[in-house]
Amino acid sequence: MFIKAIYSLVAGAMVLSLATPVLAEDNNVNTTANQTLCQERIGLREVQLDKKRAEADAKLAQKRLDNVAKYMKDIEKIDSRKIERQQQNDDKAMQNRTERDAKGYKTPEMQAAVTAYRQAMDVAIQAHRTAITNATTAYRTTHDQAVTTRKTAIDAAIATRRQAVDAALATWKQNCIGTTEQKQAATKTFREAVAAARATSRIAIDAAVTTYTTTMQTAKTTRTAAVKAANQTFQTATTAARDALKAAQQQIKDNKIKWQTYKNTTLGFSIKYPTSWAIDSLRSNREVSGSDVVFDIGIATESHEGIKMDISNLTLNEWLNQIDKTIITKTYQLTIDGQPAIRIDTTEFSQKLIGVKFNDKLYVFKTDGKMIENGMLSTVKFLK
Repeated sequence: MFIKAIYSLVAGAMVLSLATPVLAEDNNVNTTANQTLCQERIGLREVQLDKKRAEADAKLAQKRLDNVAKYMKDIEKIDSRKIERQQQNDDKAMQNRTERDAKGYKTPEMQAAVTAYRQAMDVAIQAHRTAITNATTAYRTTHDQAVTTRKTAIDAAIATRRQAVDAALATWKQNCIGTTEQKQAATKTFREAVAAARATSRIAIDAAVTTYTTTMQTAKTTRTAAVKAANQTFQTATTAARDALKAAQQQIKDNKIKWQTYKNTTLGFSIKYPTSWAIDSLRSNREVSGSDVVFDIGIATESHEGIKMDISNLTLNEWLNQIDKTIITKTYQLTIDGQPAIRIDTTEFSQKLIGVKFNDKLYVFKTDGKMIENGMLSTVKFLK
């Protein structure tokens, strides 16, 4: 739209130049009268040409002002939405922290772990916002410079065209008085010069617009890459903060719970379990219900199943497809000792199923949730 507007304004300013008439006075008119009439018409055409040029300049200047106003309005909307989103995120984070603090902390160590997590998150958030702001600022700076460069090039093209038209007009004036053939030839030359000036101007304006478009496309690509990198860095930082918090929480649990280690080189894994638990040796074999290891929780004189583990050669998807879909309430993607795993919550006695694939074996843990709650799941290690 901008380039079309320029063409229309430029063309409008040239109409009078192109329409400069052939002065077809009869050769029999006396020289003095012919000369006077020629000068009057030239003066009139020059005044009209100057007026048209002034109008074209005013329209072009207004068009540019309108473009700037629209651009600034768009920027204001974008910045306003960004500030609003950031404020909403900050308010939500503050509310979550306030609610969490209101519940209190079981130990000073837990409070310290949460504080460290919040500090890491605050640093990550600020770094992310700074990176996004820098990318946006760089893009806008490039835009402003590109607009200025385009304006300078277009103004130069218009000025060059007008100089060419003025030079052609000056040449034509010299032949204002002459034979009809001479004046026709002069007018033809003038029109050809104007057409050439217009073509040259259009080429220059097209080049200016193309340069602007190419510059802004490159700037957009650069901005997109910077935003993507900022998002990836932020994701990495937040993941590291969460992992650090989980590790700290697990360490606090480990310090409170007395653990012992079960290791089975045949089955290729090890796992820690509380000393208050025991392994049911009777059911921990493949001869009974296909079970490999059963951990029982001993409470007083009673004993009931806490975790059962099965091993097969199925893939994760094959195992998942075998489960009755009507009992599944939720599934999670997770990793155990760096290996892909799936957790499935079911309606069957609120049982949780956790499947993890290592080498050619599929390890499936079945628990009522205690394995997750006490941190046993994070202690699973596969024997390389």
